[in-house]
Amino acid sequence: MSGDGGTPGGGASSAVTTYCVPTLKITKVACTAGHVLPNLFVLFRKTPPKPGDPTIGSKIAAMWTSEETPAGPVPPYVLGMTDATGYLGPPIDHASPTCFDQVPDAYKLQQGQSYDVYLIQHPSLDLALRIEAELNAGSKAFGEPRALTVRADAPTLEVPEESKGLLPAGADLYEGWVLFRDMPFAACEPVKKQVQRLQAHLGALRYMVGTSNFPYLPDAGTDADKSGGVNDGIFDVRTMNAVYRYQQDARSRAFQVNGGGASGPHAAYVDYGANFAPKVDRGALSAMQAELKALKKQKALTEDQKKQKITLDGKIKAEQADVKTATNIANAWAYLDGSEIAAPADKPDAADGVVTAATGKALKTWLLQGLRKPGAILVSMMDPRGWLNWMRPEAAQSLHGWSELVKALGFEHGICVNHTFRSAQVDIGKAGYGRSARSIHKTGLAMDLGIASGFVDTVSGWPVAYTREVVDGRVKWRLHGSAKQSLPGAADAAAHAAPLVERLVVLRDEQSKTPIAAAMLLPAIEKLLAEIQANPAGFFAKYYRASIERWMYDAWHPEGGIKGATMTASEFFAEHEPGKAAEAGDHGAYLDITAVGELLHLGRISSFKSGWGQATKTVKATELVTLADALDKAKTSKTDDDVVTVSRGKSTKLKSTVPALDADFMRRWAGTLKDAKKEIAKSVKTNTPQLTVTLSWSAAKIEDAKKVAAKLREYGDKQFYGVVSDESQPPVQSGEAWAKYIEERPQALEQQAPANQNVKQNTGATVPSAKPKTSSWTVTLNPIFEIGYAAPADSTSVPASVLIMPGDAITVPAPGQPIGMEWWHFQRSDLLADEKSRKLWGSFLLEVGWTRECLLENAGPALYHRAGVGYPESELSEKAY
Repeated sequence: MSGDGGTPGGGASSAVTTYCVPTLKITKVACTAGHVLPNLFVLFRKTPPKPGDPTIGSKIAAMWTSEETPAGPVPPYVLGMTDATGYLGPPIDHASPTCFDQVPDAYKLQQGQSYDVYLIQHPSLDLALRIEAELNAGSKAFGEPRALTVRADAPTLEVPEESKGLLPAGADLYEGWVLFRDMPFAACEPVKKQVQRLQAHLGALRYMVGTSNFPYLPDAGTDADKSGGVNDGIFDVRTMNAVYRYQQDARSRAFQVNGGGASGPHAAYVDYGANFAPKVDRGALSAMQAELKALKKQKALTEDQKKQKITLDGKIKAEQADVKTATNIANAWAYLDGSEIAAPADKPDAADGVVTAATGKALKTWLLQGLRKPGAILVSMMDPRGWLNWMRPEAAQSLHGWSELVKALGFEHGICVNHTFRSAQVDIGKAGYGRSARSIHKTGLAMDLGIASGFVDTVSGWPVAYTREVVDGRVKWRLHGSAKQSLPGAADAAAHAAPLVERLVVLRDEQSKTPIAAAMLLPAIEKLLAEIQANPAGFFAKYYRASIERWMYDAWHPEGGIKGATMTASEFFAEHEPGKAAEAGDHGAYLDITAVGELLHLGRISSFKSGWGQATKTVKATELVTLADALDKAKTSKTDDDVVTVSRGKSTKLKSTVPALDADFMRRWAGTLKDAKKEIAKSVKTNTPQLTVTLSWSAAKIEDAKKVAAKLREYGDKQFYGVVSDESQPPVQSGEAWAKYIEERPQALEQQAPANQNVKQNTGATVPSAKPKTSSWTVTLNPIFEIGYAAPADSTSVPASVLIMPGDAITVPAPGQPIGMEWWHFQRSDLLADEKSRKLWGSFLLEVGWTRECLLENAGPALYHRAGVGYPESELSEKAY
């Protein structure tokens, strides 16, 4: 990459010509807006001189001869690639995970020099090498190169923010851009706009690009689900997965939505009349809301600002209406009306997560024909409170049927649902207590009902109680709703059942008009009608209760609580809904909500084996504040189990009790250690809970000793176990006694040293006299947190009797965590297994739209080793429960 060279032509062959080689510098590639362009293949060469253009050599030779030097041979193109910071170097295979690191070498280009350049907007090194070979073989298939000049004031090769001339050409649908993860122009506004378009198209085709709350809309940062991060206009792992999954599906099959396309549900996401532009722009909505909020904060507005406020308010309402249309139940369920067909002839050219011209053309065909992802998708549901939830149709159909049935059977509140679909980007590979990395929520087949804050009660407005049962050795729960239904005797059961039969028949006839939504409800109605007809009294006995022994949760009880007093439905309703106590008399029985759910194939799950009843918590001795908090919490326990165990080493176990340990002392001492380490750093070392002070008779050390003594006097009446070489000191003393010792010890040390600090040896040399041993200079104190501690008579037994020393682990009683009860969780358990065995959990994620490659930590060679979500392979291969 050096400059031109050579010797002058003509008669000057005997002369030697010398000239300066231009300075070459490591060069960065950036767009004209200043964004560095990573992962960009660049084919470049110095722009060859045109015939008649003088070379550097000819200019110098012209000083000796007037004969013109002909232009030399045209140099070949060199293939380079930019690293993550935009610097140009030798190409690294994008199929290697190292491609995202800074390239180990770099090309140097000449500032102010023009270069012929071809830019390749594709992650394939094989493609780049093929283009390089064909260009250097003389191919004209790639058009004319761009002439780009390295800036004279900085070693930067600037590239316009435009797709024109990039190789290969992208789809017209995306204005010529080839779109992929970690693409060079990702930070450029024109490309962000096209990614937004792509995300709208993918969402319209039912490929997930968003969050658990808005799975088919990208997140602009306003969603409560932050697990995947903002991705509006960003080609993230969700977008890559959606493209890759679409490319896989488009090879063979699609789902034809009846009435789909410009006049169907797709039109809620894509504006067919505006060249397939996004119909919903949550990023713009967020920006307008922020602007309006700023205007509202101002005390006085100008006339222009008042007009602006009115305009913004109108635009926000329009955008919110678009979001509502895209996510409403009718639009979501419309995607279920249709059937699977063979995929159209327009197909992607590869399944690699890259949106090329062929993939763009295929996407446009799917949009025009009103197609969607084949197989499982997500649909939205609204609970009685107006909460929007997404789930697979199989679960949604069950939930819809469940809610309608309980209302028909007297529980007028329906089914409240707090949570359904969960992002796969949460709890990756591991989860905290009460959650699961392999949660069925991530498959769209589970739901958590109306839990109030604290996980102990149901939400206000949903009067449901739960009772405890043991099934196959595991605790499960049965839900009972306070229903407007009286319980008949055996003789008049048929008469009491007649109104229920009438309501069920009306419901059946009404729901028959929407057979897709009612797919689970209609068979359940028929089953109930058959049960009533066969045995009215048996029907009431199966589905209703006059009273129950409601479970009363207690975090400090070994079993997580006890059965409460027998309570009627009216009594429970009055307690649960105090504002409607006057209506309590109308509630004559409990409806067995769980039994009704089972008609819809909704199964309950077991509680965690432990953790929701009284538990224990183990804290390291170094975590004094945490330990003190745990002890204080344990003091609120109403049980007699207050044993504290201190584990020391592999086999030593010391016992105490919660009341016997001074939590306040621990908390205060933790602060003292922190302050001492900061304020007396040269003389104090800490190994929590111990403090070691180094003493000497220098003025500075004496001052430090006084500071330590002052801190100890704050604990004058507390006991400390001390380690010193001074045998005159008892090992256990009060804080006041140790403070006095530490103040006086430096003077004793000084007295131990000889008066003459320099001693003459026999040789005549003068050397310093010996100082007291280092062990004589240190005092190590360990606080004794046990109230009423009495030191053993044998001083050698003291260390073994002192609780809480460095390295100890302290186990204290702890309250249970009610999140482990799971009384609220129901799922389509019947779908998790076939006749032979349990299905794999990962297979359900694939069904709903994920791909195995994108769920893993590294997406592998098929996707150029881009980063995936991060699941270990073993996690995806576990069975679903």
